[in-house]
Amino acid sequence: MAQAFARAVHTWDTTVDDSQQRAVLRAAPLLEPAYYALLRDVPTPEKGPGLTWREWTTHKAYSTTALIEDEHAAEGVQDALLEATRWVGVKVDIQGEGGWKAESEFHSVYVFLVRSSPDLPWQVKEYESYQ
Repeated sequence: MAQAFARAVHTWDTTVDDSQQRAVLRAAPLLEPAYYALLRDVPTPEKGPGLTWREWTTHKAYSTTALIEDEHAAEGVQDALLEATRWVGVKVDIQGEGGWKAESEFHSVYVFLVRSSPDLPWQVKEYESYQ
């Protein structure tokens, strides 16, 4: 579940999304409702989503993702009955019209999971992504 979430938040398309935040909001089914509400209400910056996003938009860019295998990934795993932490490595490739490509990005994503009962599925309580 953490892997699916990490890939989802880094998968976007400038022809349909107005910022990378849209990818996060599309992952709503995986989010704890309170966390989704917090993310949904984040205001869009007055100056827009940023210079990099604007450049990508001019190329009609989109991203594709791949998981990065890491033999040390288990070191980032912390489990309790109702809480867990997962580390996921994600490679993000960015391409656009006419064969345009940006440099690939590599992200370390820490996904903090919760559930109210051991019988219920995990939900994302919070995440952090570092490039």
